Amino acid sequence: MDNSSEKSSYSSVFDYNGMTPQQFAADTMNRDYLNAIYGGELENLSRDVRYTRTQYLKEIAENERSFEEGKKKTKKYIIRAVLILVIIFLVSLIFFEFGDYARQVYSWIMAEIYDVPLRVGWWAASGFMYTFFFILNYGSFLIFVIFLYAVLKRYRLMKANYNKRMKDIENKKKENMMMGTYDSLR
Repeated sequence: MDNSSEKSSYSSVFDYNGMTPQQFAADTMNRDYLNAIYGGELENLSRDVRYTRTQYLKEIAENERSFEEGKKKTKKYIIRAVLILVIIFLVSLIFFEFGDYARQVYSWIMAEIYDVPLRVGWWAASGFMYTFFFILNYGSFLIFVIFLYAVLKRYRLMKANYNKRMKDIENKKKENMMMGTYDSLR
């Protein structure tokens, strides 16, 4: 019996010889934060590492990168929409000018020439140009407002998802810290 107790004491000296690097790293993990949580009672805790600081930082960086890409896309959408609105407004001004020209020609025809079909044609042309101006001008503005509302709503949803994901990452870290499966050295 004396011999068996002697073997166990000698084997404890060589316990680390058969360990893989992962087992050794898990055995030497930083658990200083657990002393504050559990008051030094670490015997019953698992030595498995399920979450590391590197994983934590990688998830945060991925979430921030995704959010920044979404912000850039949102800015691009708004800039494109504003440019399209300006172009449509300039085109509508061209129609307004044509309508104004048609109205002046109609007035001249009314004063100088009494040809009825010609007067009706210029009157209809001026009305068509003014109508097209109003449809383009106010219709495009209404569509822009609806588009802007949708883009801003999407941005708010994206920001809420970003904040929720950050809270989930923090909760995952805290949960693993409480279970003793978080390693802050790796």
